[in-house]
Amino acid sequence: IRYRVRPFLPQSQLQSVKLRQPSTQAQIHNKHMLDRDTSIKLVAEGVARYKLHDDDTIVVSHCLANTRNALGDGGEDIEFQSKFGASIETIFTGYPKVVRVGDLPELSDSEQVWLSRQLFEAGLIMIVPETEDA
Repeated sequence: IRYRVRPFLPQSQLQSVKLRQPSTQAQIHNKHMLDRDTSIKLVAEGVARYKLHDDDTIVVSHCLANTRNALGDGGEDIEFQSKFGASIETIFTGYPKVVRVGDLPELSDSEQVWLSRQLFEAGLIMIVPETEDA
């Protein structure tokens, strides 16, 4: 049942995650800077979970706009083709470690960048400056 209920972060943790998310202007700028050499990581542990569906898609559910209402509208799901599964797993299970976009497994160069941009736009990952890579 755990995987049927959307992830939920307490308000204090959610506020902390939102503070780490870039402003809209910075998002636009950073999105275009995202390339294979960019280092990224999940914004917080437990902010999202993923599941392989029967129709061979990966569904990422996140809690950035979620409430305790388990019967919500379901608007926070993002669907990906199954080929993105290994890369999504690398990002999600690697937290708090940083991963270079070009090191995401089983994807072409353009797919690595595309996936990173999708997760960045959703507010699930953050760009880590080179000085913080470790």
